[in-house]
Amino acid sequence: MNPRLDEQRDLTVALNEQIASLSVTVSAPDGSVSVQVNGWGAITGLELGDRAYRRGAEALAVQIVDVAQAAAKVVAERQAFLLNEFAERAARLRDKPE
Repeated sequence: MNPRLDEQRDLTVALNEQIASLSVTVSAPDGSVSVQVNGWGAITGLELGDRAYRRGAEALAVQIVDVAQAAAKVVAERQAFLLNEFAERAARLRDKPE
């Protein structure tokens, strides 16, 4: 088989594994809500502290969404970093003499 294609495949597999292994937890400043998201931005965990219930259901819902969006933003930044690294490595492979 073609060694360059093997390297490109391995690079793509590694990128997917790194994204799949990402996990980010972000907490509200007061610690009342913590949300964990995976490498694809899906919520995988939610913790509510005692303070979470003090302002009512509507305020809690807004805070959960805000914290989840903040966590998803961190994941997106990490994905962008990984994709940039992938692009640089793929370019080096493409430019590598056979």
